[in-house]
Amino acid sequence: MVGFIFVPVYIYFLGINGYGIYSFLILIFSWLTILQAGVEPAVIKITANYVAEKKYENINPLVTASLIFQVFIAGLIGAIFYISSDYMASFIVKDEADFYIEARIALYIASINIIILMCRNIYVSLFKGLQRYDISSAYESSFNLLSALAAVLFLWLGYGII
Repeated sequence: MVGFIFVPVYIYFLGINGYGIYSFLILIFSWLTILQAGVEPAVIKITANYVAEKKYENINPLVTASLIFQVFIAGLIGAIFYISSDYMASFIVKDEADFYIEARIALYIASINIIILMCRNIYVSLFKGLQRYDISSAYESSFNLLSALAAVLFLWLGYGII
């Protein structure tokens, strides 16, 4: 919902071409959630089972193992994304040299962002498994709002797509 509200602001600052690059990045992030291999639902379920069985000592190793797996997968995806950024930028932009550089830099930044976002999801899943949906919802809402406000701030300061 937050992203929908800020669309006119993004288009105003980025223009149609810049917003197209931004939309492509959002699409890529959406597709990458498939590659998380069901780790988040597993963390939720297993954490809830440990809480029900009062085996709290098993939660820390679960989160650690899940985080290590996510760091590995996210690092692999981020590295592939980083390495293929030049090709993807040329695929996205095609004819406009001005946007090629911006698209390439945005893709480099996105490759780092992939790692951060995939690892963040483990902690959100932990709160859901602990039946603390109030914390996970507040965190996700705050994160989305702050991300949108930070994007608008960077756009207002003149940083463009990057």
